[in-house]
Amino acid sequence: MISYVNAKYVSTDPQGFTGFQSGSSFSGDPFMAMSYAGYAHFGFAANNPDDNPTASSTVGVNLLPLMADPTFAPGTTGFTPPLGPGTYTFLIQQGDPSTTGYRFNMIVRPVSVPESGSSLCLLGIGTLAIFALRRRLC
Repeated sequence: MISYVNAKYVSTDPQGFTGFQSGSSFSGDPFMAMSYAGYAHFGFAANNPDDNPTASSTVGVNLLPLMADPTFAPGTTGFTPPLGPGTYTFLIQQGDPSTTGYRFNMIVRPVSVPESGSSLCLLGIGTLAIFALRRRLC
C-alpha cells in the first residue's frame, strides 16, 4: 500500500483514531501504542503526539508516512512505507457517541510475480550453460 488518505470526515467530534498491525485479526490491547505498527488521529481538528500543539485537519492527507514517523506515533512497533505484500488489520475508532462519517482511500500497487514461462526459460538457459561448461571441461 502506497497511501492511506483520510478522504472525508464529518462529525461534531473533532477527531477519530486509526491504527494498524500485521495479520488477519487485531491482537493485543487496542489502547496500547505497542499493539500497532502505526497510528494517527484523524478528523477536522486532530491532535497527534508530534509536538505540534495546534490541531489540524487530516482530510486529504496521506496518513501512511505520518503513521510511520516515531515522533508522530510514539511507542508503536514501527514500519517503513510503502507497506509490502501481506495481510494487515486496520482499526478505526470513534469514541464519541455522536454520528461520524469518514472515508479512507487506500492505494495499493500490484506486486510483480514472475510468470511461470519466464521461470522455465531461465531454467532452460541454465541447463544449456551447464552442458556447455561440461563439454569444455571434458
